[in-house]
Amino acid sequence: MQQNICFKVLFPIFAVLLLNGCFDDIYKNAFIVKDTDFAKTDTFTYRGTLDVGVFSVDKIMKTDQYFIISTSNRSDIINVYDKDFHPLASWGNKGQAANEFIMPQLCEVDDSTVTILDNGKKEIMVFDYSGNLVRKVNTDGKLYQQCKALDRESFLLEYKTHRALSLCSTSDVGKVVFDFPMHAEIYRNPNIYFGFLEVLEEKQTIVYVHQYLRSIILLNYDGTIKKIIKREPQEDAVIDDKGGIDTDKSITYYWGIQVLKNSFIVYAVNKNAAEIKDNCNQNVEFEEYDFDGNPIRKFVIDRFVSSFCMDGDKIYGELPEEENGLGVFVIPSSNKKH
Repeated sequence: MQQNICFKVLFPIFAVLLLNGCFDDIYKNAFIVKDTDFAKTDTFTYRGTLDVGVFSVDKIMKTDQYFIISTSNRSDIINVYDKDFHPLASWGNKGQAANEFIMPQLCEVDDSTVTILDNGKKEIMVFDYSGNLVRKVNTDGKLYQQCKALDRESFLLEYKTHRALSLCSTSDVGKVVFDFPMHAEIYRNPNIYFGFLEVLEEKQTIVYVHQYLRSIILLNYDGTIKKIIKREPQEDAVIDDKGGIDTDKSITYYWGIQVLKNSFIVYAVNKNAAEIKDNCNQNVEFEEYDFDGNPIRKFVIDRFVSSFCMDGDKIYGELPEEENGLGVFVIPSSNKKH
């Protein structure tokens, strides 16, 4: 595949740059974004809960035609709905059979397929919207945090055990790897760099947002950095006595990302876990950027959601305090873009 060939040629160059510590200079010269750089802030109003007929919602995604919801249940793990949330199909039980899951993660959806990463079975499984298994890729025994399908023949994977990304075809999963850029002199703990991954196919760009760093990285498919966006102000993560992250005290900056038609939005919690546990009904934000990483606007909702999906003038979110359904947030008519 052409992308893989190009990547394999450029990878040694990328590795040399990494060893020379060039990322330190890039982080120091990051593109600084402050709240005042966003043109406007829209507030979405909570309009109640939408009953989607499933419990324990884990993740929600959308295409132009469908909404797809994954659950943490033992059955009906993948659920497909039309644009009005009428159920169309559901499948997936816990188990060892061909179409069953052990540790499933909904990773990617497009107009015709649903991609699942299963670290329990060490497989990437691609289904059509009727639940038929289209293809299956063995992950060579490795554990991955995230998976994105670049096209029908290649995947972008993030390792679960260390901060590195793998760009690979279906025949060589895990063979081509580049270490994730880290400002090692300041943040030596690799878990600080954990985050969320998306792909801007039109720009052939990887977008990565950090959970414990208030920064966004845009990379080319060959691993070279296009831009680092640093949001200010930022507090350093709190390290416990074992050298890990104190998740109750460390601020969770980013909790997800979604690609829209001409932009992408990142979910900015900007609170620590203890604050969220004490009170889920407090403001959280979404930041919108164009595909070049320039800030556009912000959105505010008045309660924490553990997963989200934006669709036009609505935001759907999984509410931790609700056992069933999705929270619906709507932008008031007076605030809509004309």
